[in-house]
Amino acid sequence: MLDNAIAIIGASIGSNLALVGCAQDELCVTAIALSPGLDYFGVKPQDSVVEGLAERSALLVAGQRDRASADAIRSMFVAAKGKVGAEMFASGTHGTDFFGTAQNREATMGLILTWLEQEFAGIED
Repeated sequence: MLDNAIAIIGASIGSNLALVGCAQDELCVTAIALSPGLDYFGVKPQDSVVEGLAERSALLVAGQRDRASADAIRSMFVAAKGKVGAEMFASGTHGTDFFGTAQNREATMGLILTWLEQEFAGIED
């Protein structure tokens, strides 16, 4: 594995920043976005997902009843050129609330760790 390879994880507006930041950093292997939106305070990640991450990957996570994030994930997933995983929880959970209960925390952490293990598995020096 590359010693300097990174992943960026964010929640809510931080998820948009994670997607944009990963697209702009050649050391970034993958971004994980909890509750991304199409436009949080002017941070618009769709172009980053479509173009900037075309050679990398992103995991997009939202609650189905968090309409803005669920709609954003659908839009980005359909438009993406690179590897994009999407997970919709049957909830209205948003952002860091994915870690709010033991059940949500366990499911979210399992998803994140599995994704990271998979994305970093094939990286060599």
